[in-house]
Amino acid sequence: MKTNDFNDDVRNGAIAALDSMKIIEQIAENGNTDWTLEDCFKAESIAISSALLAAGDISERAKGVIAAMAEYIYMCAEAGTPNLEKWKPQSAMTPEQKTAYRQTFIEADADPLEL
Repeated sequence: MKTNDFNDDVRNGAIAALDSMKIIEQIAENGNTDWTLEDCFKAESIAISSALLAAGDISERAKGVIAAMAEYIYMCAEAGTPNLEKWKPQSAMTPEQKTAYRQTFIEADADPLEL
């Protein structure tokens, strides 16, 4: 598809994506320093959901593409641009990988005297 082939549906999808990006930025940049790690993961999940809702009825593969891009946008707004050579979106992880990934944050956040 070439950009000069974009029809009303494509343009409407692009407008919906912009609205979703605004929501993702608002979630990521809310400045709430009282959040728990679980709050942060929930916020990221809401950000991804907003992008998937904007996309409408799409294939499972396209959902993965959009989820990863939404995570990237969220990460950029929340913490800065991730190193794509090392960073892996949670949407690309198996349930076991996601659990292990989240555990690294829990351990890093724990009081060293309690470990």
